[in-house]
Amino acid sequence: MKFCMGAILLGACLTVSAAGMSSTDFDDFRGQYELADGRVLTMSAFGKRRIAEIDGIGQVEVVAIDDVTFVATHGSLKLTFERWPNGNVTGVSIEQ
Repeated sequence: MKFCMGAILLGACLTVSAAGMSSTDFDDFRGQYELADGRVLTMSAFGKRRIAEIDGIGQVEVVAIDDVTFVATHGSLKLTFERWPNGNVTGVSIEQ
């Protein structure tokens, strides 16, 4: 099943290279994103674990596969962030 939802970033921008992403690099992704359907995506970290939480889905651990894409460690979720050339996020697509 695939869901593509626009999002508005509530307080972060992306300037990360996924190769060897450190927890400091991940700080750019932390925050809340309002999805087009009204749900909220929250990106956070606990130690070395990166967590995506979506209202109605719950928390999943994610890993970066490139500088704008994260996938759930168990394969049920893919988050692809869209951004402008200046690094600001313009949206996020979610695939389940």
